[in-house]
Amino acid sequence: MVTERLSQHPDVECYSAVFSEKGYLTDRIRDAERLDRFTRINDRWRDLKARLRRPGEFLAALDGVSPESTVGVKHHLNGVVRATKFLLSEPCPKIVLTRRNLLACYSSQKLVEITGMGFAQVGEVVPRARCRFVPREFAEYRRVRKRIYVNGIRKITETGAPLFVIDYTAARTEAGIAAMLAFLGKPPAPGEWPTLKRHGDDILARFENPDEVMAHLKAIRQEDWAEEADEQPPPVDPAPRLSPAPPPHRAPPRPASVAPRPTTVFLTR
Repeated sequence: MVTERLSQHPDVECYSAVFSEKGYLTDRIRDAERLDRFTRINDRWRDLKARLRRPGEFLAALDGVSPESTVGVKHHLNGVVRATKFLLSEPCPKIVLTRRNLLACYSSQKLVEITGMGFAQVGEVVPRARCRFVPREFAEYRRVRKRIYVNGIRKITETGAPLFVIDYTAARTEAGIAAMLAFLGKPPAPGEWPTLKRHGDDILARFENPDEVMAHLKAIRQEDWAEEADEQPPPVDPAPRLSPAPPPHRAPPRPASVAPRPTTVFLTR
């Protein structure tokens, strides 16, 4: 949802999930111009294994067919380990999308498993369903999710890469989009949300056993997770432009590891 909205800026392109089976050449790519870009990339990159073996070369190729000055990729922090390690180690700007309301993302994931719908385009019918809350399962989900956020942000910080962390409740607003564009050094641009929010902000209503959910939230002192509302984005310091030439005191980067124009990595969960 957020990556598609960012890509509506005339000078920004953010590709989704290029390091997973769900991304790159898929039915989700409906824009004819974007499809044409992919056809101009060497056929070897159609193979996910090739993209994972040489992620830097692939990103450089992707950048080469993208006329926008800011090109990015979306990647899940719990995605393919090899790609995750590579992207976290790169010095390019990073946007990390978090979600403090872990009950909301837990329920979203369970509903995707039930409905099979991970996203919905405007105009599509979103199936209604409810999931069952399992306390032990949720406790493990919280533990793993928190560890992913902490470790991912720590590794980015260690590289010194420009970093902007924004919660989903802010990122899904126009103010949040403007903040992310400001981080990328871009002015605001009008646009529309091409995908739908599939589930409401009443999180308890997503469950078959809402009373048990509320009792659990009280026990862990997170009653505020019973619902989710839009928030204002954090203050923004624009990311510095990266020079393609390495500083004199540092060794040259690996060939094609960083595109001539700074690639932005948009990281989520």
